[in-house]
Amino acid sequence: MKRLALWVSLLGLAAVAGGAAWVWTAWSAASWVGLSRVSGWVAAGLLLASLAASPVGHGGDAKRVKRWRRALGVGAAVSALVHLGIALGGPVRDALDALWTWPTYRAGLLATLILVLLLVTSFAATKRIKVWKPLHRLTYVAGALVALHLLRLPFASVVGLLFFTSALIVLLSWRLLLRLRR
Repeated sequence: MKRLALWVSLLGLAAVAGGAAWVWTAWSAASWVGLSRVSGWVAAGLLLASLAASPVGHGGDAKRVKRWRRALGVGAAVSALVHLGIALGGPVRDALDALWTWPTYRAGLLATLILVLLLVTSFAATKRIKVWKPLHRLTYVAGALVALHLLRLPFASVVGLLFFTSALIVLLSWRLLLRLRR
């Protein structure tokens, strides 16, 4: 399991590095913004993939689904931290107070903090934490915060926002339907 999480995290970092190579000219403000966008979409994609692992794998090999869901979740958290670091090093560097005053940055920061909390609890003796499942359902809250983050960004892709939000709604609905069937 740890090896799979490592590979997914490395894949996320490789995607960010590929984005860095793509926007690499002379680290202008536009390059930082481009790299921030790439790293953010990698994190959002891994978050969606981790949310999709359970419903898509429902009825299959539960152990394998759990491994993939966890690895994708770890990758999403690591990528979100990379995205935050890039944003702090680039677009937000000279306006750190925007993290607390602008709703779009607040939503992104809160989503990252939730993912980091879930990352920590994912490896912290899962059996001993009685509220592990309800706590990890916060991934949907993190997803909603990511959608809000995308919605409020000035130059966010409308198509990307619609895809992410639609996929999040479908996955949440699917999860609720599966739960109602039980």
